[in-house]
Amino acid sequence: MAQQDNELTEHSTDATLDKSLGAEQSHNIAMNDEDLHFVKQVVEEAFDEDFYREHADIDSEENALAHFLDDGWQEGLDPCEWFSVSAYLELNPDVKKTQLNPFFHYLDKGKGENRPIRVSQKKFAYSETELQHATHVIEKDFDEIFYLEKYNIPSNSDAILHYLKNGWKLGFNPNIWFSTSKYLNNNLDVANSGVEPFSHFLTDGLSEKRPLYSSSKHKTAPEALSPIEASEKFEGSIIYEVANAIKSSKDLVERNWVNWTSKLKTVDGAPEFVKAHLEFAVNFAGGKEGIVLGWIVAEGDPIVWAEDAKGHVWFLDDAYRTRRADVHQAFLKSSFNCISEELGFAQRINNMAQTGSLTLKALSHQGVHILGTKDIENIGSSPVQAAHWLFGIPTAIPNLAERFTKLDLPIMETIIAEQRKKYSALNQEVKHYGKNLKAPEVSIVIPLYGRIDFIESQMVCFSSDKFVSQNCEIIYVVDDPALLSELSTIAEQLYNLYKVPFKTVWGSTNRGFSGANNLGAEHANGDLLLFLNSDVFPKQEGWLEALKQELLKSNDIGVVAPRLTFADGSIQHAGIEFKKRTDLGIWINHHPQMGLTPELDANSSSTALPAVTGACMLIRRSDFDAINGWDTGYLIGDFEDSDLCLKLRNRGKNCVYVPTVELTHLERQSFNLTGAGDFRMKVIILNAVRHQERWNGLLVGKQN
Repeated sequence: MAQQDNELTEHSTDATLDKSLGAEQSHNIAMNDEDLHFVKQVVEEAFDEDFYREHADIDSEENALAHFLDDGWQEGLDPCEWFSVSAYLELNPDVKKTQLNPFFHYLDKGKGENRPIRVSQKKFAYSETELQHATHVIEKDFDEIFYLEKYNIPSNSDAILHYLKNGWKLGFNPNIWFSTSKYLNNNLDVANSGVEPFSHFLTDGLSEKRPLYSSSKHKTAPEALSPIEASEKFEGSIIYEVANAIKSSKDLVERNWVNWTSKLKTVDGAPEFVKAHLEFAVNFAGGKEGIVLGWIVAEGDPIVWAEDAKGHVWFLDDAYRTRRADVHQAFLKSSFNCISEELGFAQRINNMAQTGSLTLKALSHQGVHILGTKDIENIGSSPVQAAHWLFGIPTAIPNLAERFTKLDLPIMETIIAEQRKKYSALNQEVKHYGKNLKAPEVSIVIPLYGRIDFIESQMVCFSSDKFVSQNCEIIYVVDDPALLSELSTIAEQLYNLYKVPFKTVWGSTNRGFSGANNLGAEHANGDLLLFLNSDVFPKQEGWLEALKQELLKSNDIGVVAPRLTFADGSIQHAGIEFKKRTDLGIWINHHPQMGLTPELDANSSSTALPAVTGACMLIRRSDFDAINGWDTGYLIGDFEDSDLCLKLRNRGKNCVYVPTVELTHLERQSFNLTGAGDFRMKVIILNAVRHQERWNGLLVGKQN
């Protein structure tokens, strides 16, 4: 098998270090018999047949010298202990171009020209004790996955042992950033000593400042470069090439980046082509999520990253850019070509260290530069607290949807999910008032938050409706700890007064609208579920029975909802449609007939619409379970009802508006983004972004 020896040049990537000598020199130069005889005469005296046979796969009857002259040298086989074929060709690239046998060239001319040579690495072998020591030295920096895949070695092999016994002698590299052959070529004393190069580099080379990629000879004083010139020099360097080779794969970064950059020279100050400042380093939810803010001015293609004390790294390549007029003004008269004001950066940092500091670093052709360090600030695990912090990042309102898509939403998704995970372990307290039905037709789930004075008004309505009082169970879900004391005082009184059985459920924390509805559904026994707001009141008996009849007309119907009116009788809900706010870049839930009198309702009979409100909706328990209930990933509120409707539509179910059933909803009578507070407005935009990320196809397509 052809032996591979690898070369890392100033303009090659470490991912392409290994080049087969056979591929480089596909044929011997054509020679006549006289030339061949001359070559044989020159070589045969120095040729060590015993050494050659020990390392070449040839039959005992085969002529060893002839094999070397015909094929062996092209396979990288060495003729004796003191001469490495592959090393001679690497150290003398002009010889490589001649396609002459390198051993012949050295004996005939190279020796007289003082050409550099390297001993054959095949003569060296470790003792068991030395193998154990070398393994301990290199195992942290050795990339087993890279090694086994790169050199087609069986996956069940001991990669480190293979490298220490044979691999390095073949020019194999222990990882993507260290070149065995280049290190030996730059350090001939190491090559001729028989010491394995990677362990030598880690134990002695670093402390002796041995060159990793290029020779340390002919040092010159650093030249003054403009930002553009310095950037070009960096992009032409081996450090840039190796960095991009590692960055090409997330796995390579995790296995190699910190190990590699820690071996490079640490250079004082920022590179000539990068100026940056780290302003905030913040974590949320115990380090599950975080963010760094700052600014950066650079030329070309800089490689800048944040690194925590645990060795986690995050590159700023895809950081969200923010306008920084102050930084732009400061650099207007500098040698940097500052055209755009988008010089600020906001970078998501997930799974970061909870404490300590975060460091901003950059590469240049010289090594690693420290741009700044910031102590990590812990904001906590509350989604609302995290949102308040994130929403404080200055961004123009028309650009919020873009920023939220790229930055805030992924962070908030994780924080909210982490909070929701804890719900299953919380205690749930259920109290029964009156004798509850064992097999109710409908379970009515009513979340309570902020106030409970509406309960009695609902009880008045429920008590006068035989279907509700005799065939339904009523579940009040307490979603506000401030209500517990008052509710415990009045609950028994309400039952004794109206004789309508109900139960209360407390889940030990505020779960939000969707979470409270899901908790109520957990304790529901009916085949049908009615989700009802605590400020919604029936206007007449038989309303729920009518909704039930509409729902059960067809299996194609997933959910039904009545007309809701404000206290003044005008329409609050008559179905939902989706409207594009081009000024904000989001789709919003639009109530097209809000404020009209019921007589002007465009629909006089049950109609399938894009979505219906969650303030009062009836759904089969089987359909509710099939879509995994209410989605709890939205912040505070908004879009949960349309999300549930779209989940049903995605399963082929219709959302039906029933205008012949009418209830009163004491919700605010006007709602638009312009009139909302700054935080509330940003919550709506964030939730709208999440909604359209999940349902863009249904939003832009046919709506019903």
